[in-house]
Amino acid sequence: MAITNKRLTWPEKSLWCAQIFLWAMLFCLPFSHFLVNQFVFLSAIFVLLSGCYKEKWLRLKQYKSVLWILLFILMVGLSITYSSATVSKAFSFFNKYTKLLYIIFLLHICQTEKRRQISLNVLLCGITIATILAFLYSIHLADYSFTTRWPKIFARSGIDGLFINILHFSVLQSFALYLLLVRIFKKQSLSLSIVLFVLISFDLFYFNTERTGCLAAVALIYLAMFQYLLKSKIKFFTAISIATILSLVIIFTSPGFLSKLRLASSEVKNYSVAVAVPDNSLALGSVGLRLEFIKGSLRIMKKNPWFGTGVGSFATEYNRTGAALMPDRKELWDPHNAFLMIGVQMGIVGLLLFALLLLMLLRDIHRLPFYETCIGYAIGLLFVINSLLNATLIDNTVGYLYVTLTAILLSSLPHLKKKSRDLKS
Repeated sequence: MAITNKRLTWPEKSLWCAQIFLWAMLFCLPFSHFLVNQFVFLSAIFVLLSGCYKEKWLRLKQYKSVLWILLFILMVGLSITYSSATVSKAFSFFNKYTKLLYIIFLLHICQTEKRRQISLNVLLCGITIATILAFLYSIHLADYSFTTRWPKIFARSGIDGLFINILHFSVLQSFALYLLLVRIFKKQSLSLSIVLFVLISFDLFYFNTERTGCLAAVALIYLAMFQYLLKSKIKFFTAISIATILSLVIIFTSPGFLSKLRLASSEVKNYSVAVAVPDNSLALGSVGLRLEFIKGSLRIMKKNPWFGTGVGSFATEYNRTGAALMPDRKELWDPHNAFLMIGVQMGIVGLLLFALLLLMLLRDIHRLPFYETCIGYAIGLLFVINSLLNATLIDNTVGYLYVTLTAILLSSLPHLKKKSRDLKS
């Protein structure tokens, strides 16, 4: 019997190229903003080049969130026309929000469960390697100062031994812990998953100790236990008890984490004193500054409640309001809160559109199989936690993590003939 080799068609070749660039992008998330931007762009380009536009259109019609993504981006684009920022700055910030459009392109790529699983493995691989490199730096066994020779690729090299901002990296680590804990519950590569879980936990809570990442990790760990152990009351309450005990142990045995908690408490006290006096000499710190950013943002929103002051205008408007407690921080690019950022720039209308967009994405995720739905809820929770403390969509790392993983998960939807909630899948 003659054996014939099946040749890939042009659409299949293009989608394979898009898939490879997507995997490269996921691997580079902990290392380089520049490479992430290039790879995700190339992945979207190859999706466009693959053709079959009628099929893609029919697939997009199955997603309730696509329309709301387009409406929100349209709102951001229209706000350029009345933005108080310069045209170049307004377009620069508009470009940051357009990363949401990648969901529409990337959801055509990972059409099989195997490819989706490989995508998560590639992401875990990148985070694990970056964690090992960071750990070696922390114990003075490695030096990555050589990366300063390529400032365009490693734009944030040299910050605490990481290739990207340490706060953003801690958020990646928190999501990696969730994925590993789910694999432990499902007994998938059990020994390796336990080793990696311990390794990343140790680095996050004892060396990295960024409060955003630690908070997100604790929240995601409890979410995983709720999702996978709730049916067995004994297992659920046992796991909750163990997790609570371990959390207390970490608090009292991690010098870095304990000092961060004490620092947060002192920052809140300093802020309350500074507001009462006011006193510019007190160190407000990260927590105090965020509290002041909330007040400043609400002052701006009060003057322009419905449509805001336009995309990219936060720094200009914040400078106009005058920051009494921090005169040297008037030129602030964002309030370290994604929701306040949108409220200032696009007002109540923009906030409502954004809220509806998130709800529609959550609705689409709820239609997925159990495993994908759980991961979707986890990435959604991570997005909300980070957005309350940082401007997620403005940040490259966490913004692209949310966009790409959401697209990867949603890619399973067109293949569903009925909603599957099989806990054993």
